Amino acid sequence: MGVYTFEPYRNRGFAFATCLKTLEELEKMRLKASWACDEENAESVRLAKRLGFANSVEYEFLYFPTRN
Repeated sequence: MGVYTFEPYRNRGFAFATCLKTLEELEKMRLKASWACDEENAESVRLAKRLGFANSVEYEFLYFPTRN
């Protein structure tokens, strides 16, 4: 699970509220979410922890150049 908040709306609790509601709805459907983010993305790591996610696996992201 992940979320992106446009800069003018950050630090207002929108991402937390949206993710929390989404997690509640997934739970009603007996589905389980996972969270993946780059460890250098401190805001995402912090949000994930607030929502109860734990970093159980470490991995590396691979980025490939895109062609336009």
